[in-house]
Amino acid sequence: MKTLITAILAFITVPMMAQLSEGYYRVQNNGSERYITITDDVITNVDINSSILDYNNITTWTGFDKVKSNPGSVIYIKPVNNQYNLAAQGISVYDIAGGRTYIDMTYCGTKDGVGIYIISASAKSGGISVTKKLYDGSSTREKDYVGDSGAATHQYWRVKPMNTTDNYIGITPTVETNDGWYGTIYASFPFKTVSEDMKVYYVDGVCDGEFRLQEITDDIKPAATPLIVKCSSSDAANNMILPVVGNGTAVSGNLLRGTYFDSSLRNHIRRVEYDANTMRILGKDDQGNLIFTTAKNSDLTNSAYIPKNTCWLQIPGWLTGDLKQVSREAFTGIQNINTDATTRKGTYTLSGMRVEKSENLRPGVYIQDGKLVVIK
Repeated sequence: MKTLITAILAFITVPMMAQLSEGYYRVQNNGSERYITITDDVITNVDINSSILDYNNITTWTGFDKVKSNPGSVIYIKPVNNQYNLAAQGISVYDIAGGRTYIDMTYCGTKDGVGIYIISASAKSGGISVTKKLYDGSSTREKDYVGDSGAATHQYWRVKPMNTTDNYIGITPTVETNDGWYGTIYASFPFKTVSEDMKVYYVDGVCDGEFRLQEITDDIKPAATPLIVKCSSSDAANNMILPVVGNGTAVSGNLLRGTYFDSSLRNHIRRVEYDANTMRILGKDDQGNLIFTTAKNSDLTNSAYIPKNTCWLQIPGWLTGDLKQVSREAFTGIQNINTDATTRKGTYTLSGMRVEKSENLRPGVYIQDGKLVVIK
């Protein structure tokens, strides 16, 4: 009787553990211990019946330090019938497969309380079912790529929910000012701040030598929104955020732009080239004040590209130099531009389109008689 009860309990328990609920996870290979990260959204060969598949937008990294501040390592898993869709930084398995298939996640047990799964996808070819499993690369390098074959031990994946203890995501700030530490983030998921003394902002005004911040006070910060984060310290563990299922309220008038990727891999190039005329990155001046400034080579990926998962300030080409943060009260909203007889009179958008009825302007940035004006 005891054996029968044990068998029944095992039968009941395993499906419950096998079923992953909708939410955010990290996926770590059980053999190599490398973590999955998404490095681009380029879709190439997606035919599962092909003997050669391109998985190179999925990179694996050794060490928690490589993923603790990387939104590309945060995998959104959503059950779809008896299968799953996995997504990160604006791209999903279903998208990569051309909207033809989801994936199977076969439960194999637990290790240290974390579920272990085989990840696979199936399709039919000539009436015959073809299944491809996901393996991590067989090297011992710090960085590798996944494939559909490999060492038997590299077909098993730990799928661990995001938390605020040992599987967190935190902001690693890039600037220490008189006012504290600051960093930027561009993530596809909405989130809450967890650590104390954190604040989240966007930029909604620029003018000659100045910019202003607008704080987001809502509990949930919106997804797919380039943001500035004031941090508690220089340590990501003290600057934790928590991805949430749901939607934050979209912001309007954000002058920040962001990129999920900085990939230069052949056939997977997805990057944003830095333009010193129209882009500024977060920095500080000699007095320790927060500014947006011209990037140095060391600030960029390969000395030329905006780093992945980060933001920059997009400015009109006629603005020059650094922009210093000022309070909302002190912000003028007008840039004086050297004008002459050739200055165009009237009101224009930043793209150069003339606005006929300037008295009914929507909130935004405009050029009026050669001057930059912010309409609130």
